[in-house]
Amino acid sequence: MDRLRWRNMCLNTVMFLVVLYLPSKSRSHLITGIDEMIDAYEHLNLVRTIKGGKFKMGINDPRSDSGEYPPYNIAVGSFIIDRFPVTNARFWKFRQKRTRHFTGSEIRGWSWVFRDFVSNETLGKSTPSRDPWWVAVHGATWRKPEGPDSTIKHILDRPVVHVNLNDAATFCHNEGKRLPTEQEWEYAARGGKDGLTFPWGEAYKRNRANIWQGPFPHSNEHRDGWKGLSPVDAFGPQNDYGMHDVLGNVWEWTTTRYYERLIDRRLQEEMYVVKGGSYIDTFDGQYNHAIRTAQRMGLNPEYTAHNVGFRCVLPIPDEKFKEKSLRKMRRTHDEL
Repeated sequence: MDRLRWRNMCLNTVMFLVVLYLPSKSRSHLITGIDEMIDAYEHLNLVRTIKGGKFKMGINDPRSDSGEYPPYNIAVGSFIIDRFPVTNARFWKFRQKRTRHFTGSEIRGWSWVFRDFVSNETLGKSTPSRDPWWVAVHGATWRKPEGPDSTIKHILDRPVVHVNLNDAATFCHNEGKRLPTEQEWEYAARGGKDGLTFPWGEAYKRNRANIWQGPFPHSNEHRDGWKGLSPVDAFGPQNDYGMHDVLGNVWEWTTTRYYERLIDRRLQEEMYVVKGGSYIDTFDGQYNHAIRTAQRMGLNPEYTAHNVGFRCVLPIPDEKFKEKSLRKMRRTHDEL
């Protein structure tokens, strides 16, 4: 990550100089009409304090080849975690403070977008991938998620996308936090329900997450009410910790390295685990990935796409967690 951070730092400097010397008229469109709307989304910045402990990580499904199987017991420390994925509104505020930080997609000049959301005009200027439903859209960035003719102005409550691992880590660091490890993410997503398939229990429940419904990729019936990205609070909490969107909507970055099981690790490219699945995944894995708490995928740290976001954590020393619990108990006793 240090090498990647250094590379992006150099590229950010170049981008800053380019933007600095643009005519003021060319820069003005970057902020018009959004600053005055941001405060309306503060309620999506809530966090949850989670006491550390031991839990069973993974899933007992030998058919899985992503490293979920076999399950194993592991312990994590206490931490604070975002209840929602980081939104466009929150990332906007970050960029107003960190004007010299340019995301990986801004530096590269393009990012992956699901074909259905690209206008015909933009599609004609884009490059298809091996998977025909993904298109390399020039000008697709966190602030223009479907390409140069799109905007986040009216979707500030959606998760920020087109951010790579370094972008996510930089954002969290700016808030005095960091990205979660895979273990922390899964521990929080389980909501205290150890060893179960979904955050809410063992059985799948409809309309609990933004996922693909129908034959992929030709027909998304969006019976859950959404086609593509949805607001991070579009569905109720998915677990007993009051966390939203741990399954569906967007995959989320972690700091855990990803390795293929049957290949010598020394021969593998650098990849990191993302968790949670996205709006193109399905509850049973018939198309793309199966939505479940243990699900995982590996991505290159420079990868950016329309279905990858993140949330942040803040580790808490156990003694501080105990002090906080004692203070809460004392307040409750005094009120009685």
